[in-house]
Amino acid sequence: MKKDTNKILTEANIWDDYKIPNTLTKRTDYKQGNKSVLILGYFLMALIMGLVTALLFYKDILNIYLILVLGLFTAILFSFVTNKSNVTNLKTILMYTIVFAILSIVFSEYFYYYFTKPMLVNNQLVSFKDFFKVRFEQGLALGNITSGSKYILLGVWIYQILIAIFLNYTICVRSFGISLKNGVPEEVKEYVLYLFHNNTSEVEIRTQLSKKGWVLKEDQDAALASAKAFKKFIKLTKKLHS
Repeated sequence: MKKDTNKILTEANIWDDYKIPNTLTKRTDYKQGNKSVLILGYFLMALIMGLVTALLFYKDILNIYLILVLGLFTAILFSFVTNKSNVTNLKTILMYTIVFAILSIVFSEYFYYYFTKPMLVNNQLVSFKDFFKVRFEQGLALGNITSGSKYILLGVWIYQILIAIFLNYTICVRSFGISLKNGVPEEVKEYVLYLFHNNTSEVEIRTQLSKKGWVLKEDQDAALASAKAFKKFIKLTKKLHS
């Protein structure tokens, strides 16, 4: 099927003329995914973002707009690290993104604890655990709003997590959807999309891929991930333009 892949999900009858290939091109220019790069990269980003956020908290200049900017910057770094790691499993990326977001908050609170140099109680430094408890109880005041400030702080944390997850996941989905980073040729992605179009189960898709030379599970995973990412990218594009 010699058509622009970007038209696959937008042309109503594109699959009517689709010819099922007898064999499929093997994966090309592929490097095995390295989770160590992903974990180390995400950990360092969590550490850096925690430090930056703590400084902004300490200087009392953190606001919603800065959080959004930090979230966008983080998502771009996420995409860079993810591409370098060659990990293409979106579920794995989503899981590590959630862990990163939580870690960045923990690091942020720890660095804030370090900057504020808590007072000594009975000649002993207040523990981070006790500091965190007091910090949560005091919360975060916005303007003249002080009542329920701990819920405001909790809301900021949740907002940070959601922003990190949404932006990173969206950018990664777009990256995987329009590139061959995972080594899946266009004709293989098209074939899987065709099977999806016909409501074929993943088990059957793997069977069909095996019959056409794609017998390795990791290759099949990549083909499925590539097609799913492309579908999500198209849906996201339609929503943005609707």
